[in-house]
This record gives sequence, structure tokens and C-alpha cells, in this order.
Amino acid sequence: EITMLLPDLAHLFPNVQALPALDLGMGTKQRFAATWQFLARPLTSGPRPPLLVVVEDMHWSDETSLDLFHQFARRISAYPMLLVGTCRREGMPPSLAHLMANLSRDRLANELFIQPLTRDQVAAMVQAIFRVEQPIKGDFLDRLLEFTEGNPFFIEETLKALVEAGDISRTGGKWE
Repeated sequence: EITMLLPDLAHLFPNVQALPALDLGMGTKQRFAATWQFLARPLTSGPRPPLLVVVEDMHWSDETSLDLFHQFARRISAYPMLLVGTCRREGMPPSLAHLMANLSRDRLANELFIQPLTRDQVAAMVQAIFRVEQPIKGDFLDRLLEFTEGNPFFIEETLKALVEAGDISRTGGKWE
């Protein structure tokens, strides 16, 4: 069941024979149960190591995935498990807003708002990535901040792309 829901995990279970395809309407509850059993198994056998489950970009999730997240949130209180969902607030679909309201109402979630990095934080990040101590040029820093909106992932990926394109290079022991 878990490999039907998450096919990328099939390589972890090479000796398990695939089940016949389920009717989507009839199989949803079974898939939820199988996914829960897969995640909870290490928490119920032997020592109970903590488990972190992260679901990123929930603003792209379909109704079934949001329902699965809600079901997990209801079940985890008895386990050493942390369930984290990430999403963007702007342009949030109504189905996700509804889920977040339900989680809040049922006291199953704490919402954390992560602010974009400031100009000084972006400068520190660029210095750390390139392992330099000299200040980052202001015009470059301003354009990077404007382009990435202070999102650390986008900053890192943008810098990587600039290096790969040769727009940033190491010359004479310095990054230009």
C-alpha cells in the first residue's frame, strides 16, 4: 500500500509483491492506514526514537493529501513525532486555509511565520556560502535580495546558477 501511495519508496521493499490497483474511492482509507502504519511502526517497536515528518509546499497539495495530513495530526499525540507542513500564505488555496483553521480549532497545530531574510542576513549568507570575509558589493546584494525576496533557498539556488553560468567566478583567490 505504501509503495502505491509513495512509489519512490518501492526500492526500500524489494521483496514485497505489489498489490493490485485499488479503486481510488475505496482505497483512500486503506492507503491512509498503510501510510500511518509505515510511519508509526518505528515508534511502536522497541525503543521509541523521535520521528520528524515534513510535508513541504502544502499550498500545492490536493484534497486527499491535505486530508492525510489532518489524519496524521490527529494521531500523533501519543507518539514522539513532529509533523511539519510548510506553505506560502499568499495565494493559499481555500482547501489549505480550511485545513489550517481546523488544525488551529482542534489545537493540533502551532503556526510559525518565517520572515524573509534582511539585507544584512543575505550578506552574511553569501559570505558563508563563498567563505569570504570581505563585504559583499551593495549593488549585487540589492539585486540578489530583490530577485530572491529574501528566501534562503532561492538565494542559494540563484548563487549556484550564477556560478554554473560563469557570472560569478573565483579569480586570484577572490570571488567576482
